[in-house]
Amino acid sequence: MQVKYALLRLFQLLLCLGALTGNVPEAVAQGAEGIRPELGKTLLLIQDLLKTGQHKEALARIAEADASTGKTPYELFILDRLRGAAAAGAGEIDVAVRSFEAVLASGRLPAAEQATILEALVGSYYRAKNYPQTIAAAQRYFQQGGSNPKIRSAVIQARYASGDFATAATELTADLDADEQAGRKPEEAQLQLLASCHLQLKNQTGYANALERLVAHFPKPQHWLELAIRLQKQPGFAERLTLDVLRLQRATGALTDADDYAYLGQLALQAGLPAEAVAVLEEGFAKGVLGQGSDGSKQKQLRDLANRQALADAKQQTGNQGKDSHRNESNTMFADGHALATAGQAELGLAMMEQAVAKGGLKRPADAWLHLGETYLAAGKKDLARTAFDKADGPEGLRDLARLWSILTRP
Repeated sequence: MQVKYALLRLFQLLLCLGALTGNVPEAVAQGAEGIRPELGKTLLLIQDLLKTGQHKEALARIAEADASTGKTPYELFILDRLRGAAAAGAGEIDVAVRSFEAVLASGRLPAAEQATILEALVGSYYRAKNYPQTIAAAQRYFQQGGSNPKIRSAVIQARYASGDFATAATELTADLDADEQAGRKPEEAQLQLLASCHLQLKNQTGYANALERLVAHFPKPQHWLELAIRLQKQPGFAERLTLDVLRLQRATGALTDADDYAYLGQLALQAGLPAEAVAVLEEGFAKGVLGQGSDGSKQKQLRDLANRQALADAKQQTGNQGKDSHRNESNTMFADGHALATAGQAELGLAMMEQAVAKGGLKRPADAWLHLGETYLAAGKKDLARTAFDKADGPEGLRDLARLWSILTRP
């Protein structure tokens, strides 16, 4: 998960900034609490080693200093702090944990710096895969007034890694809801983790909802394709909506398979929309998806048929200009308007579709709202499309399909 690497990067940054070591030069210069001059030089050298990323060499120097006798309590405190930073950087997590816990237990750490050490302790426990202690250290961090969202992410990641998927999902959902309400874009890793939580819990509804949130913010074709496949596998999904699912895949870049391109073209022809069929098939040929392999000749024949039908429809539409009698019936009017809109006459086609919906008497009114929304969206009228999708409220997968389409209308 990307969250893991973000957390590790956070702890690396803390090391690089010297936040874990404190201001050793100032302490040495002031002789703070009796840092002896002979040890002070070594402490300065150790901090310089840490600043240049020489963590193992720093650990060796710390071991030498620790072997000396007569160390004051404050010198022990400084050595623990430096050892914790060096061990964390060197990947010696157990040593880092013991050192940071000793620093916190010493009572010498200024309150303003406790959150920094607790952040490092969270990271150390997390890297050691000690998830209960990761959570406990994070709770101590928040009690000290810490507010770094990466620590919150560490807690959720620790819950997930320890198998507490339900709590992780609950906390993730709360964080994501807060982000969206505040107008903040959530992190993709959070959304992916939420989806994974629901998958582990075998919560299909929650998983689908997480995927929808993913495509809303990170509209990758693979996520759209999975949503399309899941929708069609729902019990009771109406086969007549397959055309609209494939349209959605095309609109989101998730239509890549030759069979799907050919099937979408075929369904558009059967729906009386040859211009749409031509556009789909030409796109498939232009991408090199169609026209190849054993089915290449059949796909070319389908394209030729779509072109002939589109030409015939264009002639018929020209001949029907000024003749409205054939359009009086609502279903015919809507179909004619839809065909015009897909043939490049969006305004005229939409006007006819709107008139047919207002007239009433449509065989499937909810389907009509779905198709009207798709047509509005293709014409760049997102607000009208969103309203239409909201009204496409019906069973057999229609409601869920309209909701997916509506995601494309968001700003």
